[in-house]
Amino acid sequence: MIVRLPQAQVIATAEAQGLTTASIGPTSRRGWTTLWSADVEESDRAGYGAQYLAIDETPDGLQLDVLLGSGAALRQVWPYAARTPMVQNDALAGALAELFDCRDRQRDVEELLRRGPFDPEELVESLDALLDLPELYEPVPAVAVVAFRGAHKIARFAATIGGPALVCAEPDGWSILLASGEDETRSVQLAAGLSGAARRRDLVLEVWRDGTGSGWSLWRRGWSVAEWSWNTRWWFLKSDPVGAEALTVRRLVKALGHPVDEDSLRVLLRSKRQDHDPLAELVALLGLPMDLLVALDQPEPFAESVGVEDIAKTSARRAVLQGARGGFDADAPPRWPALSMAYAVGTGVAAAVCVAMTALMIAVLATHGAVAEQVGTSREDWVFLAVFGALSLILIPTGVFRIRRVRRWRRT
Repeated sequence: MIVRLPQAQVIATAEAQGLTTASIGPTSRRGWTTLWSADVEESDRAGYGAQYLAIDETPDGLQLDVLLGSGAALRQVWPYAARTPMVQNDALAGALAELFDCRDRQRDVEELLRRGPFDPEELVESLDALLDLPELYEPVPAVAVVAFRGAHKIARFAATIGGPALVCAEPDGWSILLASGEDETRSVQLAAGLSGAARRRDLVLEVWRDGTGSGWSLWRRGWSVAEWSWNTRWWFLKSDPVGAEALTVRRLVKALGHPVDEDSLRVLLRSKRQDHDPLAELVALLGLPMDLLVALDQPEPFAESVGVEDIAKTSARRAVLQGARGGFDADAPPRWPALSMAYAVGTGVAAAVCVAMTALMIAVLATHGAVAEQVGTSREDWVFLAVFGALSLILIPTGVFRIRRVRRWRRT
């Protein structure tokens, strides 16, 4: 739903209605607010004011409803399998153009509504291109840094494939990686690829800032397994906030592998104060390297610091060769042969899965969702393609290296 209410009122209504999940964006300059939820019943929409645009997946098809300030209600429905709207309202385009004060684009809106079928996100994004809609999605953070605890050579290896990146070795086995490419998702790709190449006991933590908001995410095997944020412009309602907090604390403490004051960590996660920096407290509480904050808040001085390498992106094959020359020690026998064999086979299987998923996502995007029997594509499809592509680039040469090393050891 896109409703003409301030964010605080939308949040209060969502809580009063007992929604189990919801994402509510900031209010635009014209007073519109975005609400994503699977729990808002049609009978509950009246609680969100006298003007709204609602898009819903119903048993009959994708449904678009508009409620005007005059009380007039308009609807159009696209059946999932049909090529034309099941219910078509010729006045709908004019109502949308009037509602969002874009009357000069009414004809374009009419052409859009005659098309189909859509998926919800495609329809919302298509309308966003024509109308003055509020912010639809939580934005990618303005700056993010990855902290890695593990062999520094793995950090350098990941940067050569998922980079370019600034990389610095820290005490106690930590490495700091600051993505330096133009791609806004570069940090996510770097964290995903690094966690895919890392060993089981290694730790990959991404921290970020975006204006007054900040947060972190814990990565393992290419996926974010725990995350938290403070003071963001978007508000998120979880079905079990207490359980989510407990799970987040448990996963983070387990990944750190050393004692942490869990009571203080819980207090920090619940903090809503605007006059302090939760990331600074997190770094101190968890014993993370202080250069993490330097890289996050002062990237230019960090880039010029002693020991910081500016690692350019290169091909997977060249990265493996450089890694072997720089300390992979391909001729050294594995410490635990059986475990090394399991890691080699597991890495090979993971690489095959990532390649298959990359091919699937390319096919989904190329066929506009038809190959996966879905209607259209979404932003998540592109993110998945980037993540699985980055993982494939890292896991393929990593798997080849591990398998060759084990085979060489067995022959000798």
